[in-house]
Formats: sequence, C-alpha cells, structure tokens
Amino acid sequence: MNQKTDAILFRRKLAEYHGYAFGLAQPVLLVELSTQTEGHKRLALVDAFVEKLSGEPIDATVIALDGCMGLLQRIHHGHASLLRSFNVPIFDECKLSTPRFNKETGMLDWQMALPTTNHRLSLQVVQWWVSAVNLLLREVADQDVNWKKNEQDWEQLQLLIRASALRSTNTIHFIRAAYQLGIPITKLGGDNYAFGTGCRARWFISTITDATSALGSGIAKNKQATASLLKNFCLPAPDHALAVSEDSAVKIASVLGYPVVVKPVDQEQGRGVFAGLRSERSLRTAYQSSRRVSQNILVERHQDGEDYRLTVMKDKLIKVMHRQPAVVVGDGVSSVRQLVQVLLQSPEQKRAARRSGKPRIDLDDEALDLLRDQGLTPNDIPIAGQQIILRRKSNISAGGSHQLVPLDSVHPDNAALAVRTASLLGLDFAGIDLIMPDIAEPWHQCGAIIVEVNAQPQLGYRDMPDLYHRILLELVPKRGCIPLYLLEVDRNETPSVPQLQAWAQLRGCNAFSTPHGVWRDGRQLVWSPKNSFAAARAMLLDKQTSGALMVMAHDDIVRHGLPVADFERIASIGTEPQAREQGEQIMAKKAKVLVQTHLRSRAQQLARLATAQKVVGQTKKEIS
Repeated sequence: MNQKTDAILFRRKLAEYHGYAFGLAQPVLLVELSTQTEGHKRLALVDAFVEKLSGEPIDATVIALDGCMGLLQRIHHGHASLLRSFNVPIFDECKLSTPRFNKETGMLDWQMALPTTNHRLSLQVVQWWVSAVNLLLREVADQDVNWKKNEQDWEQLQLLIRASALRSTNTIHFIRAAYQLGIPITKLGGDNYAFGTGCRARWFISTITDATSALGSGIAKNKQATASLLKNFCLPAPDHALAVSEDSAVKIASVLGYPVVVKPVDQEQGRGVFAGLRSERSLRTAYQSSRRVSQNILVERHQDGEDYRLTVMKDKLIKVMHRQPAVVVGDGVSSVRQLVQVLLQSPEQKRAARRSGKPRIDLDDEALDLLRDQGLTPNDIPIAGQQIILRRKSNISAGGSHQLVPLDSVHPDNAALAVRTASLLGLDFAGIDLIMPDIAEPWHQCGAIIVEVNAQPQLGYRDMPDLYHRILLELVPKRGCIPLYLLEVDRNETPSVPQLQAWAQLRGCNAFSTPHGVWRDGRQLVWSPKNSFAAARAMLLDKQTSGALMVMAHDDIVRHGLPVADFERIASIGTEPQAREQGEQIMAKKAKVLVQTHLRSRAQQLARLATAQKVVGQTKKEIS
C-alpha cells in the first residue's frame, strides 16, 4: 500500500451484519475506504478488466460515473460481479456514507456497506480488488512485478471462492428472482434457502422443495429402481443389468447386443455415462472410467433417437429441450485440437470452467475414442461444415448444447407421459429424459424410452430467464410476506409477556419474540435464545407464524442487524433518552441508523409489485 500513489486505500473492517442493515436486502459487510480527492482518468481500464475476469458486462450507470463515486462503485461492482461469476449470490447495491476529509492523510474517508453472503470471503475479495484497481490506475515502472504477485493472489482467492459457491445454478437464479420480486430470503444452511416468511415461506434446495417426496427422490437417484418402477406401470424403460466386473459388462453386452450404454446406478448430470459403445474395447474403457465415480455400474441396450429433456412442475410441463452432445464444426483450416480451443473460449464455456475449475470439454480418453471412431486424430483438419462429436452423452454439464422446443409442438401423449412419471414418484419438479425419434410423434407409436428421471432438474436461465420469477410467484403465496413489526427496547426494559401478547393480537400477529424467548398462539416455543436476533429469526422460520412482532434490544440490532429487510411498523420504547446510561444511549442511536431505512411503505410495496410485473411480463405472471 502506497498512500501517495494509490487511488484508493482499504482502511479497515468496521462491522459484520448477518442480518439486514442500512436498507440492504442482503447481509452486510461494513468497511472503511479512503480515496484521493482528485478525479481518476483510467477507469475504463478497470471496467475492461473486471468484465474480462467475470464475463459480466459493466452496467451503463457504473460506466457513467467518474471521480471518487465512480471509483467506489467500481469496487462494489467488481466485488459483486466477480463473486457472481463463481455462483456466489450478490445482487443488492452498496450504500456509501457522506465522505469525511482526513486532515492527516489528505484523503476522503468513506464507509461502504457491501451486500454479502460470506463476510470473510467478501473481505478478502474487496482487499484483493482494491489492490488490483490501484495497479490498473498506476503508471509506474514496477507495475509488472506487482501485477505478477496480484495474479498469484487471485489464483489462491479463486480456490476460496469456489469452496463457498452454490453447488446448483438453480439456486442462484432463484435468489436473484426472489431479490428482484421482493421475496424475503433466508439461508438455512448449505444450499437450502427459505423464500418467504412464516406460513408463506417455501424451502428450496435447487429444485428440491419442502413438497418433494423423499421416497420418490430416492428412487429417482437410483436408475435401476426407477426403471423397475416404470416397468411396473407399463411405461417405457430401458433394458439393462448390473455389471459386477469388467468381464461381466462384456457378457451383458453380448446378450443385449451392441451398441450399449454404460452408466452408474447412482450418479446425476451425466457423470460416468457413456452411450453408443460399439465395441468390446470401447466398453471396457468406458466401464473403467465409470467405476471411478461409482461402484454400481449398469450396462444398458442403446436406444437410437433424439435426446429430449421434459421439465415438469406441479403436474405441468413447463419446458422442453432438445439436447445434443458436444461437437466442433470443421472450417477446412483448423485442426480438431484448435477447434476445441476456440470452443473453450466461448463465454458459456469460460463461465462453466470458472465455476468448476476445469473445462467441460477436453481431448480426454472419451473424446479420443470418438475421434478414432470417426477416423480422425486431434491434429487432423476436418472439412468445412463437418461435425466432430466429442461426447457420447448430451448433458449440458458435459459440454452439450440444446435448443428450446415450443410446448405446442410436443405431442400431448408425450407431455402426459412426463407428467405421469413425475406424479408416480411424487416429484413436484422433475426432469424426464426421453430418447425418441421425434417429440412431435406419440411415444407409444414411434418408440421411446425414459432413460432417467432427475428429481433435481436444472431449469436453465439462458432460454427462459423469467422462468424462476414465474415459479416463485406461483409457489410462494403473496410473495412470502406476512405482517411484521419491530419494537426496539433497552435490554433491561422488555415489556411483560401479557403486554406483548395483547399488543401482538391488536396488530393481528399470532407470534412474538423477545430477548428471552418466542411465543406463538399463546404458547412459549423458545427459551433462553442467544440473543433477540436469534429469537426473531427462529420465529420467522416457523411455518405456523402468520404475523410477527419482534422485540429486539438495541445492542443486538447493532451487533447483528435485522432478521428481515422490511417492516410494517417500527417503534421504540423504554427509558427516556435523557435518562439512559451512556452506553445504552450510544446503542440506541446506532440502532436507529441501522433500522430507519427498513420501514416498508405503501409506495415501496407498489414499486415492488410493479417490478414483479415488469420482470415476468404485464399479462403473464404464472406458468400457463
């Protein structure tokens, strides 16, 4: 850190709020930064760099900002977009304090409230990003030396980010949609989130919800059990057998007849799946690879046809994709190896590699085996227009591509097959993978098999970005909002339980929390919570809470923030301000700063409703 040449300095971490504060709808990291007082001329370099790293276009409103405000907004934008690119959900905007001129340093000191989901990680990203910005804005001879160190730090930081990232891309899109719709979001642990509050909340882990059958989900995870169940209902399922060894796999294939498929019983997203195996050599290679991810391997009769994923939600077909395996197309000039390298530079492939730490497509054993089948090597130059297949499976996670199929072009019998399959397993969300010649023809006439039922299907954002909004609006009643009231108190001035019971009933609340416990419908449910923040959070997660009064001590608000982002009303009672002890006075003032922007007004409610309508379309708010 060089105070004379650096445009911005990271001073210190001021506070971590696991709840909400300063009007933000995500947890908050509060830091202090200092900036030089003069303007900055090289901010376009900063914009280009963060876009290169994150793959996310810079917002025009950020580009338009210059000076200190422009610099600080780029610190926030870099922090948020870099984390989002790794599947860490940061969507809210930062809040900046009025700057204070520091006579000792000659710089402006700012407090910045940053949205976060992991305080430690955000702190490290901000510190690294400040260092990177200073290097980009600096015009000195040692820039190359310092930049090499910065790149090394970035490589280490990426490992930490990946360890904190969401495992499912569904989850980050649901969080984005909930944030835009004003639906309360609470992290329950891991990738499990509550969307909504109290009796209007729904719990999700990706597309597994609180209504998903555990029994059905367990069956769907076992391909052998799924096929057996489907056959019991006279539905089309594959013929296969469990191979206990490599030689056993060869014997099964000789009975079924080539080509065959090798697949693990218990894996998802195409892991360990090898289709279209036409020789004993390919079968043995595939079996060895599949055993690396599972001990239970099926050998299955291959079904010719097109690969379709039919996604079902609540007994409705909501999306159909026509999937194809990863390919490169010859241009008559480039070798197969060069074509693969070009493909890996596409934005979609780079995003996938950034999140997982490895490319989806590579010239590995499977690709080389397929090249041999096509009479090619990695150094051969295919003719222009020639399609070179690099994967036997069509999964997106394996580098495959897909096209959206209009629902009205799907034969009704095929839609009914998908819906019935999901219903038999008790799945509110399901991805039904069909192999058949044409989705427009009835499955029972053209020939089809259900090769897999996915109980946690990826919905996909690229083709239908509003799908997550529409799902939440349908599944989360009234956007998950219940009446919420906050009562701030001095720690030793909490009203009596009968007083709070009467006040809650007057406001239509069936539950209230205090620093000492939680009561619902006249009964105490929680005793001796760690603090009033923890008590309020427990009450709000209770699915029988239809209206809530939160009684919170000032010091708990200052330490933890608020358990929700919006309240119908905020009130404060206790000792008169002038009679409070000095420490209590300070806490009360600090708490007031934190909560004053979290009062839900009628105008805010109407604005959020308008946003919801705009996102999903003026006339189409639910899935038809």
